Amino acid sequence: MNNVRRRTAEGKPTLVKIDGKWKRALTDEQERQAIKEFAEFFIQEIFIAQFNEDKSRLAGKQLNLIRNTCEYLYRLADDDEKQLNKEDEADELQQDYKG
Repeated sequence: MNNVRRRTAEGKPTLVKIDGKWKRALTDEQERQAIKEFAEFFIQEIFIAQFNEDKSRLAGKQLNLIRNTCEYLYRLADDDEKQLNKEDEADELQQDYKG
């Protein structure tokens, strides 16, 4: 979506007109969730179910799409892991402080 906003990608952001002004249709979190749902759908239904994980059936833009999809899902998983580590560290600090 960053490329769409910078006008360096195909497509454009979805806008809605509210009180005479054009605004983004989705919040950042809604946008992130929509991308995640699409990424999971693409991996499960297209790449695994339809193409049987055969990368050779993907060409050009499709291959870039699967690569970008995997990268996005990896980043989300990494973000989740980092968040869990921060929470664990905070819990340990609180226990040390109480102890």
